[in-house]
Amino acid sequence: MKWAILSDVHANAKALRAVLAEVRADGCGKILCLGDVVGYGPSPAEAVALVRENCDATILGNHDAAVAGRMWTDDFIDRANDSASSHRQQLDKGAVAWLKALPLVHEESGFACAHGDFAQPERFNYVSDAEDAVASWNARSEQLLFVGHTHNALIHVVGASGTPHRMVPQDFAIEEGKRYIVNPGSVGWPRDGSHRASWATYDDAKRVVSFHSLDLDALPPEDVTGGSPRGSRRSAGVIMALAIVLAAGVGAFFAFSGRSPNAPDDTAEAVAPVAGTKPWGAVVRTEKRSVPANAKKFSMSVQLAKKSPKAFVRVVFMNANGEDMAAGEKWWQDVAKSRKGSFPVPDGATAARVEVCEPRAGEPAPVVSKLEIGRK
Repeated sequence: MKWAILSDVHANAKALRAVLAEVRADGCGKILCLGDVVGYGPSPAEAVALVRENCDATILGNHDAAVAGRMWTDDFIDRANDSASSHRQQLDKGAVAWLKALPLVHEESGFACAHGDFAQPERFNYVSDAEDAVASWNARSEQLLFVGHTHNALIHVVGASGTPHRMVPQDFAIEEGKRYIVNPGSVGWPRDGSHRASWATYDDAKRVVSFHSLDLDALPPEDVTGGSPRGSRRSAGVIMALAIVLAAGVGAFFAFSGRSPNAPDDTAEAVAPVAGTKPWGAVVRTEKRSVPANAKKFSMSVQLAKKSPKAFVRVVFMNANGEDMAAGEKWWQDVAKSRKGSFPVPDGATAARVEVCEPRAGEPAPVVSKLEIGRK
């Protein structure tokens, strides 16, 4: 059976409609939601109704718990606190009762799901860095775990060495002797600057996890008031996604760190990728610099030419053997005009490079007018 794994809808009902249409077209037999159905977005009642109607199981998220009165919101930022109060007023008693009854963990044959970590699921701790994954693996026996909460798609993997690694999302096959934690990203509120709703699927017969995304900005505007039902749902998702981004002020980019899928598999912790599923396309331009022994920070700057297609930008550190390092990697999706950043130099780094790539394989190549990397 193929499972669809969704998370962090955040009351973006129209983005959810578009994703559900894709999920059904993909032949998924069951749909699981990892929580945060509500919070922030404009359509809490519709989002709850859609999840209840379409998802076979749903996990409690921290925003769901706040709206249902299952947790204090003293540590919420003002915007989150205000939306929890507003959404509670917009939901009927049945919807609030449904949220209140949601479980913290859901188990299936061979895998389990939670919103945050599994060690203390009621505390909704983030599983962001590689070290964060260890507590969840210690708390559960399943080989495959799914979590949400960060709004960023990623993979954590551990093998024979016992050292966890964080990786960029890529389709992969489950291997014996390794354990995985997978975050499918966010349906309703992407935090990587891409405006792409994202989710994952798991084919338990083939034992393959795949990542999927939907470009909300690219959906046809003419389908807002007409066209096929599937197209109408998609274009509506654009409006809601942009509304959430603008209202929440999500204009910043969110950097990831983790092992490069192109690094040599010199340990047991690399995933076994499905052919042709890199999350970016061919490298268009690269710049490399040596790292002085006393360097603490490096910076980079990328400028695209006017009317250039978007780019996928990576920064990777290398060790004395010329191998890509697990620590320190940063990447940004769908860079439209320019990107600047500074980042700490990981221990053992002797060189660093920045790559400008096609945003996805086969898409138009970006045109670079400026590319720099060096000691800050």
